[in-house]
Amino acid sequence: MKNTREIILIRHGETSYNSEGRFIGKTDIGLNRKGRSQARKLRKKLGKEEADFIISSDLTRCRETADIIFTNDIKFTNELREMDFGLWEGLTFHEISERYEKDFTRWKKNWVKNNATGGESFSDMNSRVIGAMEKLLKKKFTTGVVVTHGGCIRSILGHYILGSPKESWRFQIDNGSVTRLNFYGDYAYLKSLNEK
Repeated sequence: MKNTREIILIRHGETSYNSEGRFIGKTDIGLNRKGRSQARKLRKKLGKEEADFIISSDLTRCRETADIIFTNDIKFTNELREMDFGLWEGLTFHEISERYEKDFTRWKKNWVKNNATGGESFSDMNSRVIGAMEKLLKKKFTTGVVVTHGGCIRSILGHYILGSPKESWRFQIDNGSVTRLNFYGDYAYLKSLNEK
């Protein structure tokens, strides 16, 4: 479609916390072996993609993913970080439910508005990420790349495709995957989801 702009959303490669089913938000750990392999695979797929900008979360797992895939200039920002899970960082669902039972029960009742113990809410993260996206959409571009986290990509799709952060969990976003979000004027549509 003429005058369509595309944002390529890339979820970072796998980390040890991902493989172990642990909550990982602000915790700054790098890719594991599989994660680096996933990024190299994406380099073959996207390395020659002509992008007007490449912007990435400043956390190491995204930095490493972006640096493996692209040789162009990459801008790093804390606005595209994953949700801060506070004291739940590094724990599994089971561990959180045992150690922080009251907060976890409250969070499950309204995971959009209620925050993790000592962390931020999905709503807080959503506002931050959508704010960053709105800044990008004001730029003049044909194709842009955003390297970020699973929760952030779900947040973006929930907002632009389904119109609500509550719908974010309807999307599966795997480590080392590509999702293409297109904009025709103010109209957003999903071109592809979870490409490998």
